[in-house]
Amino acid sequence: MISIHQKNQYFIIRLKSNIKYTIIESIELKNQKHRIDIASNPEIFLYEAKLIRLNANPELPLLKYVKFRYNKPTNGRFETIELISNLPLDFLDIIEYSAQRWRATETEFNILQHGFGLEKVFVKDPRKVWPLFLLTLICKSLFE
Repeated sequence: MISIHQKNQYFIIRLKSNIKYTIIESIELKNQKHRIDIASNPEIFLYEAKLIRLNANPELPLLKYVKFRYNKPTNGRFETIELISNLPLDFLDIIEYSAQRWRATETEFNILQHGFGLEKVFVKDPRKVWPLFLLTLICKSLFE
């Protein structure tokens, strides 16, 4: 993250459980309900919004932290997500940009999956996706 910031670029990442931070300011939300302006128009519930400083990288400026819940359209289950970002935007915009990026990645993955006939391969771990596609590309190249 520090190298991204040093290049005057922006990021949005999901907060991992091992990332420790100090709360600088909390913003009261009280479970605000919103709709995100993406194709599926999901409803989200904002839980928390904060300005934080990462303990491991105190030289970074204050970061925005947002915790929200949404209903997954595929299985109807609720998922809670925590994001941190250095974008100079409000919390809803950060959530929306993150959702648009994730939607684009998911769409790309689905196109690749169907293009290589891997519809019946169910991979849950993202670290296994690219090795699977590389193996598929190598096999396809060998057969051609």
